[in-house]
Amino acid sequence: MERFTLVPRAFFDASDPAKLLSQLVHLEKDDTIGYIELPEYGAVLVYCNSVPAVYRLSGSLACIPESEKVVMQYDGTALSLVVARDGKLLLANCFEAADFTTALYFLMAALDQTGIVPEETVVRYSGELEYAWQEVLFKYFQGIERVA
Repeated sequence: MERFTLVPRAFFDASDPAKLLSQLVHLEKDDTIGYIELPEYGAVLVYCNSVPAVYRLSGSLACIPESEKVVMQYDGTALSLVVARDGKLLLANCFEAADFTTALYFLMAALDQTGIVPEETVVRYSGELEYAWQEVLFKYFQGIERVA
């Protein structure tokens, strides 16, 4: 499971990003901590060992014309999800999901929390998404599209 956090730029201390991340997730002695600034959102992504999928997903938001944007990636074990509205990043998270039903639960719960209406939203996905799962998404969303 990916270990990361998104921090408002004003609260980020570049001198010790590991201290910040260790307050949220368990870190091992040999973990490598990195960070990437997201100036378009006034935030910093602090991560452990490898850049999380939400970074790539957040980068695809700029290519989406609608004001409400939802981009996901489901790999069979986890759902990575970013949600934005009117240029503001509302959510960037990764949820453990051993099956697509669980991933769909997290997706719908996240949209409920952010006030995004699925029936009025096109959800974008990255990576591979089984056709059967695409059919399930079509039941709830205005549309689904693949992003690069």
